[in-house]
Amino acid sequence: PEWTRTLAPNISGINNLKIDYVYPFNDSTKLEAGFDGSMRAIDADSRYYNYSFANQMYIFNDTTSNHFLYNEDIGALYVNYSTKIKKFGVSVGSRIESASTNAREADSSDNKNTYYSWFPTGAISYKLSKVQEIQLTYSRRINRPSFRDLNPFIDYSAYPNLRGGNPYLKPEYVNALELSYAWYSKAGTIMPTVFYRKIHDVISRYRMNINDSVYLMTMENYASATSYGFEMIYTYK
Repeated sequence: PEWTRTLAPNISGINNLKIDYVYPFNDSTKLEAGFDGSMRAIDADSRYYNYSFANQMYIFNDTTSNHFLYNEDIGALYVNYSTKIKKFGVSVGSRIESASTNAREADSSDNKNTYYSWFPTGAISYKLSKVQEIQLTYSRRINRPSFRDLNPFIDYSAYPNLRGGNPYLKPEYVNALELSYAWYSKAGTIMPTVFYRKIHDVISRYRMNINDSVYLMTMENYASATSYGFEMIYTYK
């Protein structure tokens, strides 16, 4: 038999700064603006040891061990305006963001990536009655790769099926369009919705052949993906 020991002290820290400003013009119209910032640092140190029966002690395995560092700094400015005109409700907004990441192993050089993003949003609603409403919304969102997906270290524990991250992964952007209907009652709220989503730089798994019998599962950015469908939500208080 083989004896192994794993020590994985992981340190994660995050600092947030958020400033929100709201100016109500009247009961139905308001302007919102603000700043949203975060600084995140992850130190993931995975140390693997194999037991030596000859020496009767655990010996550090530098082949399977890994020390991964990840830093992520994000700053964003946003503004949103909403109002009501008779039975209509209108909301438009914009968010501008700057992000900087650095994903690397402790003994390797920096792998910095800085990118800027714009996220427009918009919504228009119409009250059919006091208990019925329809709404059309558009939004642009971002899904960032997790630090595990960015870690390039190759895990051999399930050999010959290897796993490893991709430090060059880019975030994926989602453009979403939704049309929903809401019906309110004392018994709860029913909200059926149809949606359409277009995703760019899709983050997905990629399996490659190292040789005839060994495979590596990693992550890649694909050009785009499209999804559409229907969902029904019921809430009760």
